[in-house]
Amino acid sequence: MDAFCEALSAGALHSLLSLNLADNTIGSEGMQALAAAVSKGALRTLTNLSLMNSAIGPEGMQAFAEAIPNEALGNLTHLDLSMNRMDEKGANALTESISKGALRNLRDLNLDDNNIGDGGIKAVSEVLGMGALASLHTLGGPAGAAQGAGGGGSGG
Repeated sequence: MDAFCEALSAGALHSLLSLNLADNTIGSEGMQALAAAVSKGALRTLTNLSLMNSAIGPEGMQAFAEAIPNEALGNLTHLDLSMNRMDEKGANALTESISKGALRNLRDLNLDDNNIGDGGIKAVSEVLGMGALASLHTLGGPAGAAQGAGGGGSGG
């Protein structure tokens, strides 16, 4: 994962629109490497990111959350983080970044099967309530799926 992320940081895929890394054992270390590439603007054009079932824990999600402010993923419309190990700490980190304006163009977000607990559900609810994800059509995740105008699906 490190070599791939170094290539991203060097501009190897500067016009990439969709990145599917689902069903890989990226883990928190791999997510930290991806976050470093994101923070350098390597994926500014990305509209679709799937990290489903990639063994990403709270530390990896914290690194991702720290990398996404300042429009680092400003074009992203679909984000699938389902079936990871985010837990409440990871959900809180992600929603904190979203509350500060990150991922404002997101239309589909999937947080299914991350064991985010009551605190994570509360954090997601609060960020939705403040209108930070005004473009969101589909939310898959805490306590099942809440669907907006965009209908169902995993968002990926």
